[in-house]
Amino acid sequence: MLQQERYYLDITLNDKEFARREAFGKIMKIIHGISSLNKESKVAVGFPSMQSSSKQEFTTIGSSIRLVGSRFDLMVIYKNPYIESMIETFGIEIKKIHAVPEDESVEVLYYRDRYTENYKKDPRGQTQTKFFPFVSMQSGNSTKLFMLYIGLKEAGASTYSNSSVSYSTYGLAKGGSSFPLF
Repeated sequence: MLQQERYYLDITLNDKEFARREAFGKIMKIIHGISSLNKESKVAVGFPSMQSSSKQEFTTIGSSIRLVGSRFDLMVIYKNPYIESMIETFGIEIKKIHAVPEDESVEVLYYRDRYTENYKKDPRGQTQTKFFPFVSMQSGNSTKLFMLYIGLKEAGASTYSNSSVSYSTYGLAKGGSSFPLF
């Protein structure tokens, strides 16, 4: 089967970790709003410089969020007025859309880490041995804030194969939907 060419769009923010968590959470909320009608997204979300650590001060979501999809789908986000307003509000920098260098990338899965979300709510007071990156999100149904923890693992046998691949409404892995890391 012929593989559809993938494109990427990097959005960077060189600011404090809490500002990046908030800004990247707002970008994911925009993707969530666009894709909620279809219950899935054709745009994948990843964090190329994300790091987990056993020390909280070394855990970071990173300074960039990368969106991967068709040129058309990325242009819809690129031209979104809420994204454009974030240039002033947060000082984000939106890079140009480029083709994914398929021969230089490794397929990975960025996923919503519900285990960590539930672990954080665990009242038993267990000692945490690893800190995970997250973005700050605001529920669309209320003003309640929550942390959406992001996990990363190798894709293994699950790789991008055609245009029917879809992602969760947040742009994270759904089933075997992988993300090119380069």
